[in-house]
Amino acid sequence: MKRLNLMVDIDEVLFPLGDSIHALAHEAGLHDNSEPWLMWEAYLQYGCEPDVYWDLWGDFAAAGGYAHTPPIPGSVEALRHLYFEGHTINLVTARGFMKNAENIRRWTPEWIEEFAVPHHTLTFAKDKVAAQAELGAYDVAIDDSPKNYLALEDAGVNVWMQTHSHNQAFDATCRVRDVWQWAAIVDKVAAS
Repeated sequence: MKRLNLMVDIDEVLFPLGDSIHALAHEAGLHDNSEPWLMWEAYLQYGCEPDVYWDLWGDFAAAGGYAHTPPIPGSVEALRHLYFEGHTINLVTARGFMKNAENIRRWTPEWIEEFAVPHHTLTFAKDKVAAQAELGAYDVAIDDSPKNYLALEDAGVNVWMQTHSHNQAFDATCRVRDVWQWAAIVDKVAAS
């Protein structure tokens, strides 16, 4: 079996950021909770000013959300399986580039440690393709962002879109429902 170099996004792959912000928006009276979170720029969905929406992100950060929110169920166990199979797990995240950036970059490793997220590297990068210069070419990747999916696909990476309500309208050829399904694909690639 081959040992693979894997790229794993954090938010919406391991960490339920969108659902957390959507819940805060409901508590703030921005929506009636009749629809799921549909887009990163959810102020368009909620009909509020962008600053009101982005302030929720700041509130989430200030309340310790980035440090103590439990991971998406099953995601850490799936990564643990891949880790013990000998694959290199590179966590590559675009978080930490907005309000509270310094704190988010401090809280992210704390979250990883608290929930025992297996990994070899943690990289903060908006450009996940460019991060390969430091991490080596990814054999298989998982992300939830259409922008990142397209960039990785264009770079020749075997990339998979983790399906969520906010990306269902995007036409991705390779989709998975969760990290366990992606791990099964990684197992097949490693065995080939």
